[in-house]
Amino acid sequence: MNYLIVVILALMAGVVGGFIASLPRLRPERWQMKKDLYGRLLEKLGEVIYVLDELMALATHGEEIGAGLLSTQEEERERQLRHRGHEAYEEINRVSRIAAIVLRPDVLTMLSKMDVQLAKAERDAPKSRDALASQRKIARTAYDLVLVAAKKDLGMRRNLI
Repeated sequence: MNYLIVVILALMAGVVGGFIASLPRLRPERWQMKKDLYGRLLEKLGEVIYVLDELMALATHGEEIGAGLLSTQEEERERQLRHRGHEAYEEINRVSRIAAIVLRPDVLTMLSKMDVQLAKAERDAPKSRDALASQRKIARTAYDLVLVAAKKDLGMRRNLI
């Protein structure tokens, strides 16, 4: 009977020891995965902000020259920008679903809220300059919050420069 207890304790010690020994190897991989996910989120949020800036410039130009007077090139540019923004937005949604396994819950909650706020702004006034400005503010706030969370989560100093 005592031998059985010794064997069980030895096996448990081996399992626990193996797990503890694997932790240092898992940390760098987990950190790299977080860094990659945060990087993709920030890249795509930046893309959304850029697209909204460009769409606001087109909307301002359209207001200056009169409604419905955009050239064919400008209309095509608007179509391309909207497609580019949609692709970036879809990538944010894909990354968010993957990120659920490693990123901070507050980041995922914030991205979910951003999703709802952007959809509401789009429904309220799909092409107006005010709606675009509102969407840009939402996207910029999300970008700033993800950046702060990434630095904190990855153990980076607040200002690297």
